[in-house]
Amino acid sequence: MHNTTRLLTVLILISCCGSRLALAQPSDVIDLGSRRELFIDDYLIGEMQDVELLAHQPRREEIALTFDKPWEGNGCGYFTVLHDSQEGVYRMYYHAWQIPTGVEGGGPLTIAYCESEDGIHWKRPSLGLCEFNGSKDNNILLDKLADGGS
Repeated sequence: MHNTTRLLTVLILISCCGSRLALAQPSDVIDLGSRRELFIDDYLIGEMQDVELLAHQPRREEIALTFDKPWEGNGCGYFTVLHDSQEGVYRMYYHAWQIPTGVEGGGPLTIAYCESEDGIHWKRPSLGLCEFNGSKDNNILLDKLADGGS
């Protein structure tokens, strides 16, 4: 029951963060302030005269975060990064799972949390919420959400 309540709370918070842009009408002006935006389409662009959108080749830079903790299993994905302007911190939520070799489906799914002051250097705070191998010294926000099996 507690896991379900925590999951619903996280999902509501994540969905509310994007609601401002989702509710904007195409003719509305969206004040971006000083925040950075990645322009991959013309949704946030009022007019384009003598300019074009151009996607450059990505370049490999330094590794921001390695997923090497035992509770992160052999797979991590579905990353959501939000900037908390009041606290001045970036918050990352991600899924971690353990899929046994040669088995379709997988094991329990967890949601973990990291934070960063600059969006490049990440820390895993000890949340003390979920037990893993007898310890709550980890960054697991929600655990055992689903049995990845069929």
